[in-house]
Amino acid sequence: MGESLVVRAARNWWRDYAKDCGRLRITIIDRDAEWKTESLHIQYQQMETACEWTPLRMDIHSPEFQLGKFLFDARGNCEITMVYVCLDNDSLGLIAGLSLLRQMKKCRIPIVVRMTHNAGLATLLQGVESRSGFADLHAFGLLDQTCAPELLLGGTHEIIARAIHEDYVLNQEKEGKTPRTNPSMVPWEELPEGLKESNRRQAGHIGAKLKAVGCEVAPLDDWDAELFKFTPEEIELLAEKEHERWVKERKLNGWTFAAGEKNIQKKTNPHLIPWNQLTEKVKELDRDPVRGMPSFLAKAGFQVFRMSQKSGGCQFP
Repeated sequence: MGESLVVRAARNWWRDYAKDCGRLRITIIDRDAEWKTESLHIQYQQMETACEWTPLRMDIHSPEFQLGKFLFDARGNCEITMVYVCLDNDSLGLIAGLSLLRQMKKCRIPIVVRMTHNAGLATLLQGVESRSGFADLHAFGLLDQTCAPELLLGGTHEIIARAIHEDYVLNQEKEGKTPRTNPSMVPWEELPEGLKESNRRQAGHIGAKLKAVGCEVAPLDDWDAELFKFTPEEIELLAEKEHERWVKERKLNGWTFAAGEKNIQKKTNPHLIPWNQLTEKVKELDRDPVRGMPSFLAKAGFQVFRMSQKSGGCQFP
């Protein structure tokens, strides 16, 4: 989990912040810190460029770790913004988290401790989170989060569906919307199941849409690669296909056309009409996800290619 977390953080930082903020600073504490850091550099060649590394060979039982001097600079300032404890033993993880919390109690830095389940020791940790002095200590139930039925059964589609929702929320924020004005702008976990399923269907249709314009997806192996851009004609075609897919989905769920405002209770929507009858403003609602497709696929670890440029891509049924 620790390796996956570091790789994802580095890749996202490289894509979104590196140009303006420089390299991401990462401190790795482990009994084999140097070896593990070198292994990451070999596996992911851009890691060394994307991050500023500080490997510290240390045992959590050592006085050096308990004193926590590595958390502060020479002037006593703590520049750490996030701490993740990814040990494979719940008890040791809790010990490490509490030790770090004690050293940084005045810094208000979030500390996330990996736990096997949300039960057991994690329940104890969650029970003290709300108490004064423990609010910055959080438990992450690994199996509960990663072995959820939707992830196991949905696989890649579930991951991309979550990325689609995240991209949607970001676009809505740019337009000045809030969860109060748009109830769909909530974390994935709080999203109604019907909207989750809609995102999953959209993810499942990506392969068909890309095929229509001679494209495919492949694992993202070049962090420096520019995001793929569809031509205006391709955007129009794919947006129309997405609208057709959405109309079929809505009708299968019992929705019908009715002029005026959308009515959730009556399941009526004024946009359940052919593409050529939509206003330009409504068409933009379908064009935006198409323009954002390369971005949310990149967040999920994939990139778009034209079939003539790359072979061996991933097939999305």
